[in-house]
Amino acid sequence: MEGANRIYNLHHKIKQNRKRIKEEKGKEKMKQKETLVKAVAFLTVALLIAPVLVNKVEAAEDLPGDLFQFVWDDFDGYYIVSDEVFPLKVYVLSLPDVGNYRVSNHSDVVEGVRQATKIYPGDSDVKELVIPLWFGLTMKLNVSVSFHLVEDWETYKTLVESGDNTIIVNTHDEYLPVPEDYTKDGWTDEVADFMLNRWGTWVHAGGYPFYRVWYQNGTTEEWGENGFKRLMSHIGKGNLTCYPPDRDPTDMSNPATFSMWAAQGMGINWYLLLDNSFATSIATFDGANPGYPINFEDFEGQYIGGVYSLIAPYKPGAIIRFSQNQSAFNFGIYVHMGVWQFYDGSENTLPSDIGMGFISTAAAIYGEFTYAACKLYSRSGNSATEAIQKAEKEGRTLGLAEAKNLFQNALDAFASGNYKLAAAYAIQAKQTAEKAAAPNTLPQAIAIIITIAVPIGIGAYYKINRKKNKGRASECVERKRR
Repeated sequence: MEGANRIYNLHHKIKQNRKRIKEEKGKEKMKQKETLVKAVAFLTVALLIAPVLVNKVEAAEDLPGDLFQFVWDDFDGYYIVSDEVFPLKVYVLSLPDVGNYRVSNHSDVVEGVRQATKIYPGDSDVKELVIPLWFGLTMKLNVSVSFHLVEDWETYKTLVESGDNTIIVNTHDEYLPVPEDYTKDGWTDEVADFMLNRWGTWVHAGGYPFYRVWYQNGTTEEWGENGFKRLMSHIGKGNLTCYPPDRDPTDMSNPATFSMWAAQGMGINWYLLLDNSFATSIATFDGANPGYPINFEDFEGQYIGGVYSLIAPYKPGAIIRFSQNQSAFNFGIYVHMGVWQFYDGSENTLPSDIGMGFISTAAAIYGEFTYAACKLYSRSGNSATEAIQKAEKEGRTLGLAEAKNLFQNALDAFASGNYKLAAAYAIQAKQTAEKAAAPNTLPQAIAIIITIAVPIGIGAYYKINRKKNKGRASECVERKRR
């Protein structure tokens, strides 16, 4: 009986030892699993957080290029300034054998254009232009605008056919001069191509645009509203007309008024650039006849700014982005001036011929700089700067290098005086930055996890097997003892 009890006790101890060994092995496996899970979790979090931390640092850095600098002024707030001198060429169409329909004295219209390009007399022809980009953000530029008089048909023809990055002011109001070997439709197509594909600016200085034709051989023709329709057909708006709502174009009982946008920009800033000998400044041209307005709702996404306003949404004076769609890379600027009579705040008549040339040209010059500058820097939520900075803050770095390169191209174009090309590059930079994506860190995380997990797993496997072999050896010894 005693021998049987001894055998039972020995068997019970062996059974308990086996149970203990099994429990210890289970605890060891659990520890290994917990270690592996913690390592994987740590690496995953690190991989996800690292790009965000890096992007926060990069977001604090300046954008590519040093053309402009941000400057804080205690009185006026933020300014964007540059030491560069930015050039602009204005070509004034004044053909001796072509007349006018609305203008009394053609030379006064040309003088108005000259005054819009003229700088205060002094030691330098370079003066500062102040552009309000958005509330609290203003750009100061050193500008040099040159005046070029075009008095022969061949120069005019060459400018439209092959010129680029220039402003052409048609001082012949409702007459469109058409060179020989061209029809009115064909030449209008050339003007559209000048704007659409070579970043040109066409300035219509007064009256109904493209309403009449003056051929090089001296014959004239009334084209009517079909001339403007032909021009606008190139941007998909071939049914537009320029008639005022419920009033006569000459009815001064309901005049057009100088718009707030123009008063804040052109009225205040361009007044500083006027020659002292020019007695009437643009700021005094408070009213005008209703004229022939455009409806700015017809130009959604292409409307840059208004110069004169009737009841909404009619604008007898406006600056339009001439493009086939809102995101088109190639575009130009069309300046529409449908008025030809001007009055001051006391309803006194002003020199209207000078006003036609002056205001339309000032609008073109201001529009050139303002549109490009706003596409580079603004706080309107519509600039390349904002799109790039937003992508950086959100960790969307894939494709962002291309956006920054396009932004640099925009700065280079701006510095060279090609403002519409600068705006076009800025638009592309914005679109590219908006499409930038966050890096896909999952494949990287999986690769690192595999790289780390495999050695750990192999080591754990061999460690467990060693313990198993050791346990089996102990069991063999116990059997031999028995």
